[in-house]
Amino acid sequence: MPKELVFKCLRWWIPKSVFIDVLYSARVQRAHYKNLMVCASVWMCPICSAKISERRRVELAGAIDANADELQVALVSFTLHHSAKDSLKVMLNRLLESYRELKSGRTWKDFSQESLLVGSIRSLETTYGVNGWHPHLHVLMFFCKGANLDAVEEFLKTRWLYVLDRNGATASYRRGVDFRTADRDVAEYVAKFGHEPVNLKRPGKWTMEHELTKGVAKIARGAKGKSPTQLLADFVDGDRASAMLWQEYARAFKGKRQLVWSRGLRTKLGLGYEETDEAIAKREDEQAVRLLSLTLRQWRTVLGNDARGEVLEIASSGDRDQVLEFLERIGACD
Repeated sequence: MPKELVFKCLRWWIPKSVFIDVLYSARVQRAHYKNLMVCASVWMCPICSAKISERRRVELAGAIDANADELQVALVSFTLHHSAKDSLKVMLNRLLESYRELKSGRTWKDFSQESLLVGSIRSLETTYGVNGWHPHLHVLMFFCKGANLDAVEEFLKTRWLYVLDRNGATASYRRGVDFRTADRDVAEYVAKFGHEPVNLKRPGKWTMEHELTKGVAKIARGAKGKSPTQLLADFVDGDRASAMLWQEYARAFKGKRQLVWSRGLRTKLGLGYEETDEAIAKREDEQAVRLLSLTLRQWRTVLGNDARGEVLEIASSGDRDQVLEFLERIGACD
């Protein structure tokens, strides 16, 4: 998608920059670039998404851990019926509009008071499988101790079917809402937030392996669906159908928010202001040091050789001489 900023992400240098710096962090034993544009797209860019999602995951974990003695947390998933013929954009709009209606009006206000609901954090995801697109919401709901969670589950299951019907969608009572309160389920969701399985790894190429803060697992056999990043990986492997699907996903999700905190919840949980995706994407490791600097001519040569990932891979050893030797091999030494 050449017209999108993601096309320029970590390729084009920031205006007025003279050098592209290669920084190395001994703390995490990884390297990264400085003075390059970033797109901060949590939906379209695997690299920015990994960085942003990891920061969000840390916040989720902190919110839960800091209030474990005072609050109960439920992991609630909302979905709707879908088929291979359904448009992702249409289903996504129905899902989000249904959730907006669920949380509006007198009915929700009364429920919140009676159930001792403190607030919620909503995340948006989708996968693609044999039954087409599967957009869904995961919501962490925080309740005061002593809340009747059985009654909460019953209300959400019943009310969800009602708002879906009002928005032209359906779901089964059993599957429309998945309600979990076990600590291990909540902990597992938070631990995996933003870390997608992927089966793409090519030595020297720019893969998610170069940027994810945690190792990614390979796709398990019998998985119910593929993430958008997996579709993108399949496209790189030559699957044109996956390319069309990924473009449909990118158009549908553009402008949507990945994570939404209910009003006032961050203050109640003792957290500060919420950073923007752009601020997180631009953040640098304060402990990283400059390993070397590339001129713009050198950077063009690196791009021409599709060697951005390989430069970082070698630089992650912390050995400046190895990087210089590689640059000389590809003709990128001034």
